[in-house]
Amino acid sequence: MLPLLKLHAICPEDPALASYRIAEAIGASGGWVEDGNMLGNKAEVLRFAIDAEDLAGLLDALRGCGLRFTTPTQRALDDVLAALPPIGTELDGTLEVTFSREGLDGRVVVPAVPH
Repeated sequence: MLPLLKLHAICPEDPALASYRIAEAIGASGGWVEDGNMLGNKAEVLRFAIDAEDLAGLLDALRGCGLRFTTPTQRALDDVLAALPPIGTELDGTLEVTFSREGLDGRVVVPAVPH
């Protein structure tokens, strides 16, 4: 059994727009999103699958969405790309995206109501 790809990236874009663009990039690259969770407006975790031969194209598409992979993720990807499994092998993975845009905290200050 192949190990799960665990990708982590930073994104400076608006979370709603970036989420849409990321899902579209996965689909356009030949993959599919199996599940996704928005964690407030600070992060998103997607579970995806893609054929091994489409992985490099997916990574390029994700970079085109403005994602910057963390150094440990990039090292792991270099290892995976150097030893890709046979054509037609399905790879499962997770993509954790941390949104780094300023002012993203969705909390709203509610003024105190006098008694």
